[in-house]
Amino acid sequence: MLRDDNGQHFHGTIPLSESQAYVELRWKPDARGREQVVGLFQLDLQRLLAEGYVRPEGDLDRPDPHVRLRFYRGDRGVVYVQPRSDAPSLAIGTVDLTL
Repeated sequence: MLRDDNGQHFHGTIPLSESQAYVELRWKPDARGREQVVGLFQLDLQRLLAEGYVRPEGDLDRPDPHVRLRFYRGDRGVVYVQPRSDAPSLAIGTVDLTL
């Protein structure tokens, strides 16, 4: 769950073996706020890794390597996949900040 009161981001690790990962992302402004569905996404983890939008978690040469997938909500409600705040980002959806 992507929440603004959590630094406007959400992240976790996903096994790289799940090359085509399906993620349903939801957002709300805080723990008591109204929840919105950002979308259901089919993510190509290998391609996101190759293009720098996710980062390796640990050693990719070890069995069952993982990547860290981070979602960030920008100032205008645009939701991005972005490995770190100072890295390239990929816009994937929006939220309605007026609700």
